[in-house]
Amino acid sequence: MFAASVKPQFFVMGNVHEGDVNFEIPSAGKLCKTHYWIVGDLKTSKTPLVILHGGPGATHHYVSINDELYKLHDIPVILYDQIGNGNSTHLPEKRGDADFWTVQLFINELDNLLKHLAIQQRYDILGHSWGGMLAASFAIR
Repeated sequence: MFAASVKPQFFVMGNVHEGDVNFEIPSAGKLCKTHYWIVGDLKTSKTPLVILHGGPGATHHYVSINDELYKLHDIPVILYDQIGNGNSTHLPEKRGDADFWTVQLFINELDNLLKHLAIQQRYDILGHSWGGMLAASFAIR
């Protein structure tokens, strides 16, 4: 939740799109955003892979090697910085607020991103560390 905002370093050059999606969190007291990167084309017949980074407190950078799946197999890869991290909205005023930083918050953020990208019916997820726990929590709901 405290990682600095930095520019991504992707191994695949070219077909990378980045953007922000508004993420409304009523208890945050301000409009938040989730920053994401898409490596490849979501309009292909290949199922996109959404990568969930660890942390909380990490960013997408260390899992960006998964963009090789696009280069090798044309699988679109979606990376994003979870709320409080990297290029997404930081909320230092919520530091230590266990009632705010819940698994449900991150599930809601992922739902919001999938809807924004119009892939909520067709995607795969790969999570590492905390991202693996988030992926499991997301899958069992």
